[in-house]
Amino acid sequence: MTLRFPASLVAVYLAAAALVVLAQAEEQAADVEFDNNWNSPLDFECPDGQVITSVYSIHGDSYRDRRFKFGCRAPVEGAVADFCRWTPSYASVWKAPVAFACPRNFAIAGVSSSYRFEDRRWRFKCCRDHDYIENPCAITDYLNDLDQVLNFTASASDVIRGWLSWYDDKSEDRRHKFLTCTMTK
Repeated sequence: MTLRFPASLVAVYLAAAALVVLAQAEEQAADVEFDNNWNSPLDFECPDGQVITSVYSIHGDSYRDRRFKFGCRAPVEGAVADFCRWTPSYASVWKAPVAFACPRNFAIAGVSSSYRFEDRRWRFKCCRDHDYIENPCAITDYLNDLDQVLNFTASASDVIRGWLSWYDDKSEDRRHKFLTCTMTK
């Protein structure tokens, strides 16, 4: 025997289930101390000698924006990223793909972005330790779906050297990938 429900009842049930999932995600995000507010500039730098190794982000449909939380550590045990420079201008434009990579043997240690037109454009701070070089590098798969959480942590021997993303005009959100590299002495 197959149970059949009116389409309107199914729609109400699905809408309620979606609200529960959204409420759970917002509750989890409420415990996070983000590095930016909705629709506001973002300026983040790791402590001296460290690079960004984790990125957590949520998208707010009503804000048409993302909030970010970054984590930092030494590039690898014993390394100190002490030679740094910012990109002289934005490495991206509104609503266009981002394809940024620090120079060889550098890693991302800071990010700055401005918000406008339901999107962000980005500048990056790249740092290195002259005693360490990168070995194999790889581009991750997309780490988030549109309107979904981004949660990435590089392995203990890896750093984030590059940031790639594309913009979807319908959801006014981005999907993100990272270029990660293993650092050795």
